[in-house]
Amino acid sequence: MSKKYLSIFLMLAVFLSSIASIVYADQPTEQTVRIEAESFVKTRAFPESQATTRGFTIGPLPSPETGERIGSVDALEWSSYTNVDLGAGYRKLRIRLATAASFPPSAKMELWLDATEQLYGTTDGTISGGTFIGSFTPANTGGYNNYQVQEFDIDPDVAKGTHTLYFLLRASASAKGQLNVDYFEFAEPAGSAPPVDDPGDPPAEEPVEYPEIGKGATVPFTTYEAEEATLGPGAAAENDDLTRVSSKRRSVKLDAAGEYVEFRNVVSANRLTLRYSIPKGTDGTISLYLNGEHNQDIELSSRQCYDYENPDFPRVYDEVSVVIDVPEGATIKLQKDAENTCDWYRIDLIDLETAPPPLTMPEGYLSITDFGATPDDDTDDTDAIHACVAAAAQQGKHVWIPEGFFILNRRAHIPAYMNVKGAGIWYSQLHSTVDKENATYQSDIGFSLEHDSIISDIKFTGSGTARKRSQIVIRPHGHDNIIERIWVQNAGCAWGWTGTLKQGPYNQEESPEFADYNNIFRDSRVIGTYFDGTHWGDGQSWDNLIENCFFRGLGDDAIACINQSHRTVNDNNVARFNTIIASYKGRGIAIVGGDNFTATNNYIDSTYNAGILLQAENMTTPTRAINNAVFERNWVTRCSHSANNHGSIHIAMGNIAPIKNVVFRNNLIENSFTTGLRIQSGTKGDSEGRTLIEGNIFRNNAQGNYRNDTNGAINPILKNNIGIAETPEPTPTPTPGPNPEGNVATFFTPVIDGKVDRVWENSSVLHMDEVNGFTGRARVAWDYDNLYYLFEITDTTPFAEFEKEHNDSVEVWVDELNAEHGAMGEGDYHLRVDINNVKTTNNKPESGFDVEAVRSVVTTGDGIYTVEIAVPFTALRPKEGDIIGLNVSANDDSDGDGRRNSYINWVDRNMPYWSDTSVYYKVELVGPAVPVARFGSPVIDGQIDDLWEASDILQMDEVNGFTGRARVAWDNENLYYLFEITDTTPNAKFEKEHNDSVEIWVDELNLESGPRNVDEGSYQLRIDVNNNKTSNDGDKFDVSKVTSAIVTGDAFYIIEFAVPYTKLTPAPGAVIGLNVSANDDSDGDGRRNSYVSWVDRNKSYWGDTSDYDKVILMAADSVIDPIAARFDKKAANQADVAVTMILNGNTLRGIYNGSYELAEGTDYTVSGNNVTIKKEYLATLPAGTVILTFDFSAGADQELVITIVDTTPGEPQDPEPETGSGSTATPTPQNEVKDGYVKIRQTVYNPVSGEAKASLPATDLDNALKNVKADEKGIKLVSVEIPGVTGARSYEVELPKTAVASGNTLQKVEVRTEFATVVLPSNMFDALDGNKLSLNVGMADTSTLSAFVKAQIGNRPVIDLSIEVDGKVMAWSNPKAPVKVSIPYTPSEAELADPEHIVVWYIDGEGNVIPVPTGRYDAATGLVTFTVTNFSKYAVVYVVKTFADISHYTWARKQIEILASKGVIAGTSEKTYSPEANIKRADFILLIVKALGLNADVEDNFDDVKPDAYYAQAVGIARKLGIAAGVGNNKFNPEEYITRQDMMVLLLRAMQAAGMELTPGSESDLDRFADKSETSSYATESIAALVRNGLVVGSGDKLNPRDNTTRAEAAVIIYKAYNK
Repeated sequence: MSKKYLSIFLMLAVFLSSIASIVYADQPTEQTVRIEAESFVKTRAFPESQATTRGFTIGPLPSPETGERIGSVDALEWSSYTNVDLGAGYRKLRIRLATAASFPPSAKMELWLDATEQLYGTTDGTISGGTFIGSFTPANTGGYNNYQVQEFDIDPDVAKGTHTLYFLLRASASAKGQLNVDYFEFAEPAGSAPPVDDPGDPPAEEPVEYPEIGKGATVPFTTYEAEEATLGPGAAAENDDLTRVSSKRRSVKLDAAGEYVEFRNVVSANRLTLRYSIPKGTDGTISLYLNGEHNQDIELSSRQCYDYENPDFPRVYDEVSVVIDVPEGATIKLQKDAENTCDWYRIDLIDLETAPPPLTMPEGYLSITDFGATPDDDTDDTDAIHACVAAAAQQGKHVWIPEGFFILNRRAHIPAYMNVKGAGIWYSQLHSTVDKENATYQSDIGFSLEHDSIISDIKFTGSGTARKRSQIVIRPHGHDNIIERIWVQNAGCAWGWTGTLKQGPYNQEESPEFADYNNIFRDSRVIGTYFDGTHWGDGQSWDNLIENCFFRGLGDDAIACINQSHRTVNDNNVARFNTIIASYKGRGIAIVGGDNFTATNNYIDSTYNAGILLQAENMTTPTRAINNAVFERNWVTRCSHSANNHGSIHIAMGNIAPIKNVVFRNNLIENSFTTGLRIQSGTKGDSEGRTLIEGNIFRNNAQGNYRNDTNGAINPILKNNIGIAETPEPTPTPTPGPNPEGNVATFFTPVIDGKVDRVWENSSVLHMDEVNGFTGRARVAWDYDNLYYLFEITDTTPFAEFEKEHNDSVEVWVDELNAEHGAMGEGDYHLRVDINNVKTTNNKPESGFDVEAVRSVVTTGDGIYTVEIAVPFTALRPKEGDIIGLNVSANDDSDGDGRRNSYINWVDRNMPYWSDTSVYYKVELVGPAVPVARFGSPVIDGQIDDLWEASDILQMDEVNGFTGRARVAWDNENLYYLFEITDTTPNAKFEKEHNDSVEIWVDELNLESGPRNVDEGSYQLRIDVNNNKTSNDGDKFDVSKVTSAIVTGDAFYIIEFAVPYTKLTPAPGAVIGLNVSANDDSDGDGRRNSYVSWVDRNKSYWGDTSDYDKVILMAADSVIDPIAARFDKKAANQADVAVTMILNGNTLRGIYNGSYELAEGTDYTVSGNNVTIKKEYLATLPAGTVILTFDFSAGADQELVITIVDTTPGEPQDPEPETGSGSTATPTPQNEVKDGYVKIRQTVYNPVSGEAKASLPATDLDNALKNVKADEKGIKLVSVEIPGVTGARSYEVELPKTAVASGNTLQKVEVRTEFATVVLPSNMFDALDGNKLSLNVGMADTSTLSAFVKAQIGNRPVIDLSIEVDGKVMAWSNPKAPVKVSIPYTPSEAELADPEHIVVWYIDGEGNVIPVPTGRYDAATGLVTFTVTNFSKYAVVYVVKTFADISHYTWARKQIEILASKGVIAGTSEKTYSPEANIKRADFILLIVKALGLNADVEDNFDDVKPDAYYAQAVGIARKLGIAAGVGNNKFNPEEYITRQDMMVLLLRAMQAAGMELTPGSESDLDRFADKSETSSYATESIAALVRNGLVVGSGDKLNPRDNTTRAEAAVIIYKAYNK
C-alpha cells in the first residue's frame, strides 16, 4: 500500500510484563501501567531456526539516558509479558520507540491478549487465538537514537483485567533490524478524564485524516488490498512494472506452489471480485480457501488483462467475480496450488459484497425474452432485443432485461421517454462478442439515447482485446436521461462521445438537436475500459452530472471533458463524489477546454498519469479556452509516475487558448511520484483571470509540492495552502478617514493557547513586511475586558536570550483611545513578548500599564512560532465601532547573540512608529462575525419568546421540503436551544436511533481538537418528537439534567430545551463550537430517511469538533429605568434619584459624568439591581442638563438624562441657554439640503423601544424641490436620507402632509433608512385630516407567525411599513398611487446561483402570506425591489415552486417555475401545471396584470364578467387601462381559449400600459414566417412589434397565429415581458 515499500501488513505484537515489571508513572494526576520492553518472558524470532532464541538485542538507551531497550527488532518477531494487571481498562497505549530512517511506513505493531504461540514455517507464523486489541502504525522517527513516545487509542472494554500480553511486529524483509523499543505504557484508566498534560517525551505527530476531503463514491463493497494481507512463505509484495498500475501501487506475486495471500477477519458477503493478472496468452485457475477449507477454483483468463495491439499500454489486470457464502470474521485465502498451472499470479485486491435479491419486472415493461432472447447461452439475442425495443415504442412501454446473460452485438436506439431496466447488476448482463477493427466509434454494444430515458440495473461487458476493438456502451444524443446502477467492464467507454452524430472522434454534427444536456450518470461502476470511463466531448454537451460512480483500471481518463475545437460546447458539467483508482493510461479527471466545470469530493488514487489535468490545447488541434473551473475537496494520491512529466495536478498552459479563472480549493494532494501541482509552460493563462490555489494540503510529493514552469508568465494566487508558500499580499496603503486601512478586530474571547482558532479568521490580517525570508502577520480581537493579539511568525533561525532587548520577539504599540497624542499618553502602551514567553514593556510604572496582567502563550514549530496575547483595557470602555491606533512588529535574532539582526513592521518602517502614536494605523472594533446567542432564560414551553428573536438563526439545509432552523441562548446556568422544524411526515419510534428528532453537537470550550470523544466539554444530544432524550456520549454527559418541551403542528414541530454547562464558565464573548441537525423518518420505520444540517454535510460534523461552526455568547444590553429625571437644587426639594437596572447578565462597572467617574458610596450607592444617585452629589452640579453614563461589563452603555433646576427664590426656575463663554445649550443641528436631497442631521433614539425618530420640515422639502430637475416623465424626486442608529429596530419619520397628499402626481419623496427605501408618491392620499403625519419603517415582529412561515423566511429581512396620523396607525390602500419599496439583501451562494427565485411576500394581519409578483432582486444594487398599494409586513423569501408534469417542457420549465414562485401563475393543482392545456382569455389577462403590476380603479366591467369571478378585478383593470376592448356588445368571452394572435395583441397593450418602451415593428418583420398571411389585420402591428423586440420567435418558420395558446406558451412570453 505504500509507494516505496512492499507492504505485507506488519504487525508487532507485544506482551506486557509481569507484576515485577509494572511501573506506575510518578505523575500524581495520572495512573499508568508501564512495561519495560526488555522485561519480556518469551520472544519469537523469524525464521524457524531462531525459534528458541530471541532475534533482537538488549542494549542501553542512548546517553545521557539510563536503562535498557530491546533493539534491532526484525519483521515477524514478538515478545510476551505475563501477569499484567490492566484493572478496569485503559483508553491509551503509549510506546516509546525509535526507528531507522528507512523504516517502512506500512509497518504495523499489534497487541494481543492470551494468544497461542505458533512456530513460523508450520503455518504463517502469526499469533493465533486470543483477543485482538489493535493494530498500530508507528511513525518514522528518523534514526535509531531518536526516541519518541507515540500514542494510540485502544478500547478500555477489551484492554482490561489480568493477562499475558503479546506485542508483534509484522513487516516485509526490508524492515529487518529497524526498530528499537524502550517501553509500553497504558494510560487514561476507564472512567477517568483524559489528563491535561502528557507524561514523558512529546508524542510524535500521527498521520492526519481529512474526512471532509475526497469522500469519493459510496460503494456497496469492501476492498481488501493484497499487500496489506497476510502472506505465506515465498509470497511477496513486488515493486515492478505491474505495480505501477496496481491499486495503491502494490500487489502480491505468487509464483510457486504453496504461496498464498490471506485476508483475515473479513465482512460477510455473497460475492467476491478478484483483481488479478496472469501471463499473456494463458488461462488458468487459482485456489480459494474459506476458513482453511478449499472452497472453489476461480477460473482466470489473460484475454482482457492486456491490450494485445498496443504493447506500450501498461494494461495488466482483469477482474472476475464469483458467488461465495462468506460469514463475518472469516479468513479467505488465495493460493497457488500444484494444479494451478500458470507460471505466476499477480493478486492486487479483492472486493467483498452482499448482492441484494434480483428485482422483478415492473408494470409497463416488455421482456426481451418474450421476443426470442434466450439467457445464458451463445445465441445472439440482438434481433430479439431490437424487436422488444420496437414493440415497446409502439405500445408506449419500457424494456425489461431479465436475469441472465444475453448477447447484444448491435447498438439499440432507445426513443424518448423509454426506460431500459434490468434485475440488477449481479443478474442481468448484456455482452458483446464483437472484436473487430474500429469498433470504438461503431459502438456495437449498449444503447444510444434521445431524451428522458432511464437506463438502470444492468451489467454491460465487451469482448475487445485492444483499445481500437472496444466499444462505447451508452451514447446519449439528447437530454434529461439518467444512467444509474449499471456496471460496465472491458468495454471501450461507459458513457461517451456525447453530442456527436457521425462516426469518428473529431467528426461532429453541430445541430443542437443532437446536443446533450441535463443527463445524469450515477451510482455505477466502470471497470477495465480500454479508454475513457466517461467522455463529454467532441460535440455539444452541457449541464451534465457524474455522481457517486466508481472507476478502476481504465485505459484513459475516468472523467473526460474534451473540447478539441472551437466548434465543441462542453460546459457547466459536474463530477462529484466519485472514486477513481488505478487508471493505466490517461488521467483521473481531464479537462481540455470548456467553461464552468466543477469537480468536488472526488477520490483519485494511483492513476498512471496526472490525477487531474487541465489543458487548453493539444498537439493536433487548438481547443477552446478553459474558464471558471472549480476543483474543491478532492483527494489526489499516488498519481503519475517518475517517467512522466505530469504532476498529480497538471495545468498545461497553451499559447493560443487561455486557462483562466480556475480555482483549486481545499484539496489534498499527496504521495505523488512526481510533483504535487505543476503548471506547464505557456503564454496564455491567468493574465485574463487569476488562477486561485487556496487552502490545499500538499505533502510527501516525490519531486516537490509545486512547480511553475512559465517563467513568471503565469502567476496564480497561492493562499493559505499547507506545503507551498503563499503569494505575498501587499501592505495596505493608508488613506484618509477614521479607519483608512479598513481593518477590523472581531468581537470574541479566544482561548489563550497559542492555537489559531478558526474564529480568528474573521479579523483582518495585518501583514508585516519581509526581510530575507523573515516575515509575519497579526490579527486583533476584543471583548469587553481585553484586546487580544495573535502573531504568526515565519523565522527559520529562532533564538531567545532575554538578557538582551531585541531577541526573537513580537511587539505591539497601542493607542487605545485613538487620541494620536504623538508621545505616549493615556491609554497608550507598548508590549513585547519573546519566544520564551517573557513579557516586558517600555512604559514607565506611572503610566498605569501592568505587564503582569497580560496573559500569553507561545507555540513553536519548524521555522515558525505563534504568540497569542490577552491585554486588559487600560483606558477605553470598549464598544462596537470604536477605533484604536496600532502597530505590530517582530524582531529576529538570527545569530543567537540576544540582539535583533532585523525587524519587520506593519506600519511603514520609515515612520517613527515606536514614539509617535499619530502614525499608527487603525483597527476598528466590530461585532461578532459568527452567529450570536443572546443572554436570557427562556421558559421551556416550546413557545418562541421575544428573547429568541434577538438570537441569530442557524439555518439548516433542505431535503425534499424537510428543513429547519435553530437558535441558541444562554444564561449563567444553561445553554438554551430552540429548533423549528418543517416536516410533512412526522414520525417517532424511539426504539430506533434516527427517527424524527433534532441533534446538537457541542464543543463547549471550542477546543477544536478533532474527535468529539477527546475534547473536554464536547457532547452530542438527541431529542425526538416524543421528547425522548439520548446521547452518544452517555459516559460524560447526563441527559437526565436536560429539560425540554415540544409543540407539534401541521407539518412542523418546535423543540425547546435547556442544557446545563458541563465544563464552560460562561461569559460574554465566549465562543462555543456547535452543529445543529435534524433527522426525518418519512416512512415511520424508526430510521431516518434524510437529515439536514447547519454545518456543511460534507464535513465530519458529527465526530470532529474542528469541523463545527461557531456561536458566540453575547450579552443583552442592560436596561435602566427611568432614563430621564428632574432634580431641584432648592434645599427643601432635594431628593435622591432612584434607578432600577435590568442587568441581563451584566454587572455595573461604574457611572460617569463625562470623564469624571462617580464615587460609589459617596456619589451613588448600589443595592442589588437598584442604584441611588445621591442628592448631595446632584446638588453640586449647575442648573442645566447632565447625562450620567452607566458603564456595564458587557453590552451598550446606558444614559440617564437629569434636568437640574433651582427653584430657590432669586434663582432661575428652569435652565436657560447662556450666551458668551461658559456652558451653552446644544443647538438643534440643521439638516443638509441640496437640490433633490435632504440629509437628516438629528434623530432621537429610545433604547427601550428601539425606535429612532426624525423629522423632515416642510421648508426643507420645499427647498429641495425648488431646483431639482424632473426626469423624462416629468417627475421630481427628493431623496431623504435617515442615518442609521446603532440598536434601532424602527424609524419614525415625520413628514409634511404635502409629501403624500398634495395631489401632485409629478412629485415623489424617497425616504432612505437602513431597513428599506420607500418612494412615496404625492397622491397617496386624496385628502388627509390631522396635524402630524409619520412614516414608520422597521424590522417586523415575527413572533406571531406560524412556524412554517418562519421556517420559509429564515433569517431574511421582514419589514413593517405603516403611516401614522396624530399618533394612530392609518390604514392605507390606493391602487392609483403605488409605493416602491427596496430592501437591502445579501443572498446566500445557493440563492445567487438562481436569484430569480428571491421573491417578496405580503403578510396580512392574520399572518397569511400572499406573493408580491413585482418583487425581484437586483444584483447590481443589492436590493430587493417591489411595489405595493397598501402597507403591512413584507418579507424577503426564497421560493422554488415546481410541478411534476413540466420536466419534459425544458423550453418552458424555468419560466413556469419562476413565475409560480413569484405568485404570477398557479398550477391546476398543487403538483400539476398542465402545460399542454389551452389557456382562457380571462386567465391570460389575470397573468399579465399580476406580472406587470398593473392597477386602476375599476368602475365597471364587461357584461359577461361576473363580479365575484376570481378574474373580475384583473379584467376590469385591463378594460380601464385600454388593454382589453372586448369582442363587441360589451362582451369579453372570458371562458374562451385565447388564440396566439389575441394573446400577442393583449400583451403588447399591457406592456405599453405599464410604461415599457418598445421599438415599433413593421409588417416586414413577419416576412420570415411562412404563415404570415394567416395573421388578422388587427393583430399584425402588435405581432410585428413583439417580434422586433424579441418577445416572439415563432415555432420554426411559423407563428401559428390562429392556434390556441397553451399554458406553457403563456408562461414563456409573460416571463419575457416580465423581464423586459
